[in-house]
Amino acid sequence: MIDAAKGIGILLIVLGHNPLFDQNFTPLADLLSAFRLPFFFFISGTMFTVGKRSLKQVVIDRADAWLKPVVVVVALSDLVYMALGRITLETSLLGLFYETGFTLTYVWTALWFLPHLWLLYVTVTWVMTSFKSLSDRVWKKALIVAALLLVGDLFLKQFAGPLTTPACHRVTEFKLGLLHCGLPFSADLLLLTAAFFLLGHFMAAWTKQFKINGWLLAGALAVMSACQWFFDADVDFNFRRYDDLLICTLQAFSGIYLMLCVCSVIARFSKPSKLLAYFGRGSLFILIFHAPIVEKTIDLLSRFVPSVAAVGFAAFILPVLLSLLIWNICRRVDLLAWLMLPRNSNRAPQAKMVATHHTASANSVPPQ
Repeated sequence: MIDAAKGIGILLIVLGHNPLFDQNFTPLADLLSAFRLPFFFFISGTMFTVGKRSLKQVVIDRADAWLKPVVVVVALSDLVYMALGRITLETSLLGLFYETGFTLTYVWTALWFLPHLWLLYVTVTWVMTSFKSLSDRVWKKALIVAALLLVGDLFLKQFAGPLTTPACHRVTEFKLGLLHCGLPFSADLLLLTAAFFLLGHFMAAWTKQFKINGWLLAGALAVMSACQWFFDADVDFNFRRYDDLLICTLQAFSGIYLMLCVCSVIARFSKPSKLLAYFGRGSLFILIFHAPIVEKTIDLLSRFVPSVAAVGFAAFILPVLLSLLIWNICRRVDLLAWLMLPRNSNRAPQAKMVATHHTASANSVPPQ
């Protein structure tokens, strides 16, 4: 079920970045946006384990897995853009060192997630190893999640999003107003994302033994329907949006439970669950490459294909398939593997599997 959840999570990200889906299925797009990223962070938390690794090891290993490919892809593409005169060196350096959605080169906006996930993972590792007594009781765990949501919402409101401050949509140079739009590695989101991440971590055992409860399912459907019908509260972490603490949290919790129900059903069928698990294993590359492929697919096909539905469907399927193709190429070419894959990952599918659990997680987001 967790493997299926990883696959569904990354597919929802791709779907959410498809402008044709957003334009033509706005109510459904709004529904998915209410819980898409909270669900992704929740699933990340269910697979979070500290083990015997030191904080230094976690910092280095996660940087190798997540920050390295971001730097490689952005730096190489920025060299091309600079050669074409589209961006300046300052703009490139800002994106590489600040690494937020509003500073990265526009085709790589979606990559804000990986630097933030690294920061989140390192921070939670430090907290969980340094203050173990904080989570040794159920009531403490509930209090931690509630406090993170409350303080995180208040903290996020100190920053401006592009909807209220157009200058924060794209920042291309170092200036004083930069901090008003958000912190490096999207640290201004850290308390909110940590709430869903830790919720998943605290409920990992329950999640991995998940069974559908009819009353909870009905309640989650009722809450989600009411929130969508009566309120207009959106969640968009990249845009610094968590419109209403109560409504957004209710939507997120309800959506997470509904998604677990969906994943639980899918897990009963071998072929769909295996396919989704494969998407989950390649989720890092899907996350990295899907956005520019979506853009190019829509731009090219719209010129020749009159059906908006066909173009939109292709802009959902092709980014996933091409990203997985890039992943498999990188696993087979030593130089690309060195640049894009974690040092300890399995590079080629035909190679001997020494540690299957670690290998599968090394090329995926979130980690196991």
